[in-house]
Amino acid sequence: MTDESRPPDDIDPAIRRAIDATQGPVEGPDVGAEWRAMAAHLAESAKQQRRLRVVRPGMLEPVRADRARRAAVRIAAVAVMALGLTVTWRAVRSSRTGVLAGSERTYATAGGERATVRLVDGTEVILAPASQLRVPLDYQAGHRAVVLDGEAYFTVVHDAAHPFAVYAANAIATDIGTAFDVRAYAGDPATRIAVVEGRVVVTGSRGGNNPAPAGAGDIAMIDTAVAVTHGADVASVTAWTHGELVFARTPMRDVFATAGRWYDLDLRVSDPAMGTEPFTGSFSTEPVDQVLSTFALILHARIERDGRVVTFVRAAHH
Repeated sequence: MTDESRPPDDIDPAIRRAIDATQGPVEGPDVGAEWRAMAAHLAESAKQQRRLRVVRPGMLEPVRADRARRAAVRIAAVAVMALGLTVTWRAVRSSRTGVLAGSERTYATAGGERATVRLVDGTEVILAPASQLRVPLDYQAGHRAVVLDGEAYFTVVHDAAHPFAVYAANAIATDIGTAFDVRAYAGDPATRIAVVEGRVVVTGSRGGNNPAPAGAGDIAMIDTAVAVTHGADVASVTAWTHGELVFARTPMRDVFATAGRWYDLDLRVSDPAMGTEPFTGSFSTEPVDQVLSTFALILHARIERDGRVVTFVRAAHH
């Protein structure tokens, strides 16, 4: 400490000690140690998530958009300090509809998981594997519109003054006192809405589509237009809600997409033609190895497995 910066001799001893404490060297944070600790924490979290197969009702925790944002900013800050990375953050909103432009609560399942969510108005939602439901924080105030990526089964508490709407890919399903299933995974050629009870009004979100009513037993498919099939087998397409997968002459590529999410596997074929072969059958409590053996038998293929990736290779002589 220089003479110019030294405090007067008559200063209070407690104040002198406080000043002297600020004059020592300042040690910065050990960024490398913080980064390694965070990476270990994330790895352990991912490991725990992979071990989780089914999320029971009440176990799924909502993730507030603002809390997720703060976590993302903290992680980005450490990453930038440690590695010099450029990290950008985008505000949370629906990229398809903009219906949830403000704060929202997100419920999500990973592959191999299902979850039941009860909204504040009593509406119950069963989320299929690898699905995400976004609910506005002002839902209780009457803004009863949600955004779905994936598949979910809705049992809606009807409120004529505040209709319930589901935005999914290129479709909008508006409830008229109903239980219905919506499927809109990324990569699906069309959005499917299967009505079990009551009525739903289905609208294509791309414009030029007139609202189409769908009643119990109807399945609506929405691509460039809305097509409703009456008297459809809605029991089969909603069987997943009680733990069963049912297929009826379904192309193997679609079977693989569904079964892959159900068992948290990446199912592939060595020959694209194998994906067009139809499959009829159902699975419920069968172990995954038995399911894979069934697929191999039908495709006349052998199984090659590398972690989560399972490839069906057709025998050369077939």
